[in-house]
Amino acid sequence: MYFSVHVKRRIIFPLIVLVVLAGFVTVAIVRVPATQAASHSSNEGFYQQTNLVSDIPGVAPVTDANLHNPWGLSDSPTSPWWVSDNNAGVSTLYNGAGAIVPLVVTIPLPGGGPGGTPTGTVFNPVISTTPTDFAVSENGKSGPSIFLFSTEDGTISG
Repeated sequence: MYFSVHVKRRIIFPLIVLVVLAGFVTVAIVRVPATQAASHSSNEGFYQQTNLVSDIPGVAPVTDANLHNPWGLSDSPTSPWWVSDNNAGVSTLYNGAGAIVPLVVTIPLPGGGPGGTPTGTVFNPVISTTPTDFAVSENGKSGPSIFLFSTEDGTISG
């Protein structure tokens, strides 16, 4: 009995410690090169950010003073991108390269004043709507709104 306890204490316990230590060393050796490889890998499979437009000069190729706190983004199958410029109270249109399309839409305040605070925009596919869906009128003309805007106060306009 003394021999088996002595064997366990003097031989088996140090052997277990050695095996566990070897496992930790192996994990450390394998992990360091894998971490280094990950930090030096290509961006394949990831998105790369490219600033196209900014309200801050020098940040992007296009500077747009209306681009204050942009929120919503929408498009239609045939239109440029519509961006809701929350702090400017407008929606600015941009082509795919980020160039400004010369149409800036003012988002009205509730009650008709200029300078609403748009938070979102959505394309309204007029083909699938009736002429009375989201109808807007101005200067004696009326029809369905092609783009709809939501504002911070909950107003929907088009």
